[in-house]
Amino acid sequence: MSDSLQTAVDLILASDRLLLMTHEHPDGDAIGSLTALHRILVSIGREAPMLITEGDDPGGEYSFLVPWDQVVREVPADRDNLLMVMLDCGNYERSPVGRIEAAPATVVNIDHHHDNTRFGTINVVDAEASCTAELVWRMRAMLGGEIDDLTAQALYAGLITDTGRFMYSNTGPEAHAMAADLIERGVNVEAMYRRIYEGVAEGKVRLLATALTALERYDDGNLSLTFLDRAAFENADAADDWTEGIVDHLRAIAGTAVAAVIREPTNNPSSRRVSLRASREGVDVSEIARAGGGGGHKGAAGFSSEMHRDELVEFLRSEVAAQLSAAGSR
Repeated sequence: MSDSLQTAVDLILASDRLLLMTHEHPDGDAIGSLTALHRILVSIGREAPMLITEGDDPGGEYSFLVPWDQVVREVPADRDNLLMVMLDCGNYERSPVGRIEAAPATVVNIDHHHDNTRFGTINVVDAEASCTAELVWRMRAMLGGEIDDLTAQALYAGLITDTGRFMYSNTGPEAHAMAADLIERGVNVEAMYRRIYEGVAEGKVRLLATALTALERYDDGNLSLTFLDRAAFENADAADDWTEGIVDHLRAIAGTAVAAVIREPTNNPSSRRVSLRASREGVDVSEIARAGGGGGHKGAAGFSSEMHRDELVEFLRSEVAAQLSAAGSR
C-alpha cells in the first residue's frame, strides 16, 4: 500500500471541507464505496457531499444505494481548502473533475486497481484488496463511524460486484470476513442479489439476445466479441447502461481468452465504449485497456475509443495476440 490508511483517515478528519467522488460511468464498487464512506462520515457529524455529474448516474441496479439528496452535480465554486477524496478511480482523468480541470492541491486517492497512477497527495492503493469497498470497510473503525443499513448494503454491493459474486481470483479471506460482518449486521443476501441481478427489464433481455446473436469470434476463438450499435439499443428499447453482464456471457464461452463488448453510447455515437474480461491465466486486459486510453483490473477493464469498428476489432486482435504471446513466454 503506497501510503497508510491511517494517514488518509487523519487527513480526512483534519479537513474542514470534503468532496467525495468516484470514476466516470460508476459500477457497483464505485457507488458502493462512495455511498459507504459518505454515510460513515455523516455518522460522525461530518458533511461529505458526493459529486456525481450529469451523465454519470449509476445504472438502475445501483441507484437505490445513492442518497440523492446528498449528491452535488458540480464542484463548488469556492473550492479553497476543499479536500477531494477519490474512490475506486485508477487515474485522475477518469474522475468527474479530471475531465475538466487540473488536479487540486490536496487529493486523497483510495483505490485497489493495480494500475492506479498514484495521482493523489495521499495514495492508499492496495491491489490485494478485493474491492475499494473493502478499504472503506477497514476505514470505518479508524474513523469511529457507524455502519447503518444503507452503509452495509453499499459495502456489500461493492464486494459482490467486484468479486463476481466471490468467483474472481481477487476473492481473498478478508472478502469473506467482510461479507460475514455485513451479513451479521443485517444485510439480506437474497434481497441484495435480487435487487442487483434480477428484476431485469424486458429491454435488457432483448439487448442480451441481440448481443449473443451478434457474437463474433476471432483467432481460433481467443477473442470473443459483440458489437452493439445505436440500432440495437433502439430495437430492444434498451438504455445505455443495460449492457452490464453481457461480457460475462462471452467470457464463459469455451476457448475464449478475452471477451469484449463494444457499444455506441447515446451521447456520442462517434465514440465506442469497450468492456473487456479475461478468461485465461496470465492475460491482463488492463494492459489492453491502457493501450486504448482506459484502465481497470487484470481480469476486467475498459476504455473509450474514436476508432471505427473494423479498426477497433483489429486493435483488439493485435493486443490479445500480444497478451497470449507474453503469457506463453512466462
